[in-house]
Amino acid sequence: MRTTLLNPTIWLLAGTAAAALYGALRGRSARQVAETVVRVACTWPILILLAALTVAGAGTRAVLGYLSPGAYVEEVLAAEAFAAERHLYPSHPREALSSWISASASTVPWTTMPGITPCQANAIEHRAQYYTENAHPPTLLLAAVPVVRIAGGKGLYLLLVVLSLVAIAVLASIAVSRTSTSLRSRAAVLAVLAIAAWQPVLAGIRQGDAALLAAALIAAAWHLSGRRQASSALAAASAACLFPPAVLGILALLRVRARAAVLASVLMTIAVATTVIVAEPSVLTEFARTVRDSATTYADATANYAIATHVVRHVGPVVSAVGLIAIIVSSWWIARTRDAAFAMFTAAALVAAPMLWSQHLALLFVPLVVLFETVMRRGSPIALAAWAALALTFSLPDTAMIAISRMLSAIAGPLPLAPAGILLLWGWLLATREATPSPQPAADAMVATS
Repeated sequence: MRTTLLNPTIWLLAGTAAAALYGALRGRSARQVAETVVRVACTWPILILLAALTVAGAGTRAVLGYLSPGAYVEEVLAAEAFAAERHLYPSHPREALSSWISASASTVPWTTMPGITPCQANAIEHRAQYYTENAHPPTLLLAAVPVVRIAGGKGLYLLLVVLSLVAIAVLASIAVSRTSTSLRSRAAVLAVLAIAAWQPVLAGIRQGDAALLAAALIAAAWHLSGRRQASSALAAASAACLFPPAVLGILALLRVRARAAVLASVLMTIAVATTVIVAEPSVLTEFARTVRDSATTYADATANYAIATHVVRHVGPVVSAVGLIAIIVSSWWIARTRDAAFAMFTAAALVAAPMLWSQHLALLFVPLVVLFETVMRRGSPIALAAWAALALTFSLPDTAMIAISRMLSAIAGPLPLAPAGILLLWGWLLATREATPSPQPAADAMVATS
């Protein structure tokens, strides 16, 4: 709870929602409200405070991730197994993890560290005992093999942290460019801080998860698809190789840039074929097994936000498949512009994901930006308040979202807060029936502040 209250992104979104409601009473437009929020947040005392909180939040996650292995350990074990058995999925992952931890990690008194509960400390200390695979794709595992062999598992994590910082810079630069704001302005600094302190980003840093990189690549594919189709295709293909549900990004590209989509498909096929050749064809069946086992193992996990898992359990696979097809077809029908295509298909990708952890929500960057621009263009402060509340849904840590979901169980039904929010986001995008028609939208709510 303390870390939640110290998160600057949460305060920015909550402040935006409150300011929008007040602005509605005063007859102000959404753009005027957004400009006021940015202007206040960019005053030097507040900006320095937000920067300190952001650095502290990201830094503590990086330290924790370095001391206690997160999602990236699957790549480490794949590299060890590949060197010993030429398999990317180890035969005995728990034993392999226990051996790696004992050889590479020092003993840490977790129970004495601030902010860690006894339950969390116990889970960290017995990580190997409860370890299960998270269905990372073989293309990602194979790409990590040379890094682990050269720099070791900790070296891989440090590289992922550096790449995460690059991903933050990419996302921030895209957000700034969409608002026609100067990169040297305080508003641009605010954008960097807001993204760096976003919960999915913090979770990605803590876990060493490549999902944050996939989110940046999808955003880059969206941003570049209007003028650099080859680069857009490369970004979309790379995202799909890191996070398989992101393959719907290629479908979004197909909707608006057919040649770029074909090139992305070819590049992804080459990456998969290379992986199969190097790691043997059985790697595909092993990947399918880990997807099935992981989805089954984490089906009841409170921090697993997978919509597909919940829906399949309640209505069955046939009805679930029909629903997913309906979402994809509806997205294709509505997505007549680049913005609509990438926003709707990215949201649909998270609907289809068999497992969904908080770091995967970083892929919602594109849908949230597109929806924000729509709200700015239409000018309703009530819509801005609703957008801020929805974005806040994806900015809370697992414990807070679980607690709120339980309180709202009578309204949300079997779906926790985050899955319900994803469906609401997709539905809102569908209801707008439009996106910004011009290559460079004029959503300039973030005014340049010198």
